[in-house]
Amino acid sequence: LLEETGLIRPVGRWAMHEAVGMGAALRARGLASIPIAVNVSPIQLRDEEFVETVEEAITHADGGPHGLSLEITE
Repeated sequence: LLEETGLIRPVGRWAMHEAVGMGAALRARGLASIPIAVNVSPIQLRDEEFVETVEEAITHADGGPHGLSLEITE
């Protein structure tokens, strides 16, 4: 539905930022870094701003281990 409505890009961006932010919050509470997987659609991969979106999300981790992995859906 997100792909059909064109909302996949902003929602995907939000999901990446939230995932990395949650990981940073857990580390701030003294917990170990955990892997965080975010699904990425082919539409997002074709977006010319995709790499910038991922870089912004990682930067959101304040330079700490971000644990972000991208799962590419078919």
